[in-house]
Amino acid sequence: MADGLHEVAGGTPPVERPPMRVAVFNVKYSPNLGDGVIALCLEWALAARLGNAEVRSLDLAGRQDYVAPSGAGLRRLKLALLQRLPGPLRDKVVEFALGRLLQRRLKPAWRRALAGTDAAVFGGGQLIQDGDLNFPLKLAAAADECHRRHMPTAVFGVGVAKSRSERGRRLLAPLLNAPSLAHLAVRDAQSISNLCAYCERPAELCRDPGLLAARLWPSPPRPGRERALIGVGITHPVVLNHHHSHGADRTGTADGIEQYGRIVDMLVSSGFDVLCFSNGAGEDEAFIAAARQRLLRAGGAKAHVAVAPRPPTPRALAELIAGCDGVVSHRLHAGIVAYSYGVPSIGLRWDSKLDAFFEAVGRVPYIVDFDAAAVGGIGALMVRGVAEGVNADIRRRTLDDAEAGIDRLADALARAIEQRRTDPSASGAEPLAFVSSIVAAGSA
Repeated sequence: MADGLHEVAGGTPPVERPPMRVAVFNVKYSPNLGDGVIALCLEWALAARLGNAEVRSLDLAGRQDYVAPSGAGLRRLKLALLQRLPGPLRDKVVEFALGRLLQRRLKPAWRRALAGTDAAVFGGGQLIQDGDLNFPLKLAAAADECHRRHMPTAVFGVGVAKSRSERGRRLLAPLLNAPSLAHLAVRDAQSISNLCAYCERPAELCRDPGLLAARLWPSPPRPGRERALIGVGITHPVVLNHHHSHGADRTGTADGIEQYGRIVDMLVSSGFDVLCFSNGAGEDEAFIAAARQRLLRAGGAKAHVAVAPRPPTPRALAELIAGCDGVVSHRLHAGIVAYSYGVPSIGLRWDSKLDAFFEAVGRVPYIVDFDAAAVGGIGALMVRGVAEGVNADIRRRTLDDAEAGIDRLADALARAIEQRRTDPSASGAEPLAFVSSIVAAGSA
């Protein structure tokens, strides 16, 4: 970012400005700790580039800390019920459930948190999606609070899913088309293509902030081992079924247990030790408990398989993955964190965002279907992956690209904040039209 943003022509000394304050709307405190990795990496990198600005995340669900999930059974039931509902009815159920929470708790909390804030970033994760109205409703409400303050905004590092809902598109339009939007960047080429359904504004390509995990939390070299250690990330089939985008048959609980068991079988018989883990979501932890007996008997060699306790924080998840020699997982950010630390990974296909990441880092051969044929070859594929490793030059350039994307975000925010401080009327009444459009979308 260029120095001298505050210099005045004619040699006048720079005007002293208070430190910048930036809010980042995301799901930092999600039980899925991969979301926390994204948030913490973005906070760290953006604060450094804005002169040690105060950068604070505001969780879109109103969470305040990393707490071990409870009520996983109820969440699984809700997801299963939503999957059975027709799209329009599912939207009405979600909107009814969220309406009171947004008006009574989330919007007032965001209003208080935004007092004295210079700009807001909507950043990280698969936020732009309207598979149901959960994110569109929350993002529209958060954008409303920003626009009421005539505050510069940015959308950065997000994934964009294909749109399926006119209602969802209308709710997201005020965020993505606002005159106050200073920067728009998404994390992969597929997201750029999908974004066209939501807005006409061009977006730039950036890398996922989670790729900076290894720079935020450097890890010592992995120890030498008699048998390489492979981390197997476990995801509950109810999550795979709710979000899958490949038209595959739904995976039942018993089938999922057997498929993961066979993965561990193949890895053990290929000469690896295995550590089963989750990204922290309650339903995934419950599924590990249900599958534990099958996982531990894999290959008839119990000593070669262990189940990790739930990581309590995003950093703990990152360090767990960094300590492995290879990773197999459905979860996108298990693969992203593994890549950050140079750990070769195999992605289990379920959502197109996983394909997009593996394509972006040149690892397409290492994403496979979650079916009997592919699972049978995972041991041999991991042997190849560990032998090849992750190309160090490409990895370094990828992480440098991730930092360069945050440089561009910081530049755009600094310019927008300076303009607002110099001329508070610069954003004028224009954003109020977008507040009105949110209201119109909500009543449609």
